[in-house]
Amino acid sequence: MSWFMVGLFNGLLPCGLVYAGLALSLTSGNIALSAAMMFAFGLGTIPAMTLVPVVLKSASPKARGWVLKAAALLLIIMGAFTMIRGSAMMHGMMHMQHMEGMGQEHMMMDHDMGNMPQMHDMKMRDMDMNGMDMKNMDMQDMNMENP
Repeated sequence: MSWFMVGLFNGLLPCGLVYAGLALSLTSGNIALSAAMMFAFGLGTIPAMTLVPVVLKSASPKARGWVLKAAALLLIIMGAFTMIRGSAMMHGMMHMQHMEGMGQEHMMMDHDMGNMPQMHDMKMRDMDMNGMDMKNMDMQDMNMENP
């Protein structure tokens, strides 16, 4: 199979960045703006999609093997970080659901949640959380303040 055919089939593979760009463009609420955003996204991928194969093709087989191994290792590390961050986020969400019906004045979390916003010392103003639907709520609805 030629490299051209491999490139054509590569376009059929699912890509998280494409889906993220697509989701962002869908939130614009305007068909023309969505199309322009996706067109700009496509133009933005051209340098990487052309430069990387050219560089790899011109590199020696030993250097190419080193680069591919380094890329694989980087991919594994990024995947592990994504899993850890997602697990911390889920832990925080489960902690919030556990606190939902307890009616505590202070919601304290002593967990290290990586890049998650810290919730230490957030006070709730005279609020009863019993019977609240936490799934469809944003921070303004929770009436929280930072001291």
